[in-house]
Amino acid sequence: MKKLSKLAIAFAFLFFVSCDKDDVSTTTSNENANAATESKTGSRFMAYGDIMTISHVQSRKFMTGEANGDATINKAWNTSSPWLNDVWMPWARFKIINPNNPSSTAEVKTGDEVVFQCLKNNLYVTAESWDNDVSVNRTAVGPWEKWRIYAPSNTTAGNSIFYSSVNYMAFVSLESVWDKYLRPDASGFAKAGAPFDPTVQVLNNPNSFQLTRE
Repeated sequence: MKKLSKLAIAFAFLFFVSCDKDDVSTTTSNENANAATESKTGSRFMAYGDIMTISHVQSRKFMTGEANGDATINKAWNTSSPWLNDVWMPWARFKIINPNNPSSTAEVKTGDEVVFQCLKNNLYVTAESWDNDVSVNRTAVGPWEKWRIYAPSNTTAGNSIFYSSVNYMAFVSLESVWDKYLRPDASGFAKAGAPFDPTVQVLNNPNSFQLTRE
């Protein structure tokens, strides 16, 4: 009987220790899940002042402002050599700004004029007047730095731009002052010479970009 009693006590002790570990594991797991959930908070509507990446939907490449002033859309997220992401990612962070009221934090609506400032060098994205080139080399905002933001395949104005429930992503097309749309060329350089095509849906539209808020 004494042996059975000791065994019962031992099993009870092990049971409570196991439960305590499960509680700690569950708590840690819940805390990690909450941290992931809370990593992005706030309004689901795009607002001036948001910091974001700009990636081309079809090619799945990120837009960057290069050190020489070029704008490229040729950077892929690298899973085998993650350090490469850290090399170019600072050049891929842009702030969306209202050119008519730079301090504005209002919602961004379709048809609005917007400018994009590269946070690595604080220079603005511009559509050049020759060869449809796009550069990130302007220190001030003028007509060439302004873009009209629309939903792909749709130029309806006045609609608030909504971030999706996954990672705060929004799909847009960007029209330059020359009435042409942003897209990459075959070499991965950013160009602003594309026509508008309302018949092509978002995922297949070569003018479609994904703006992902930090």
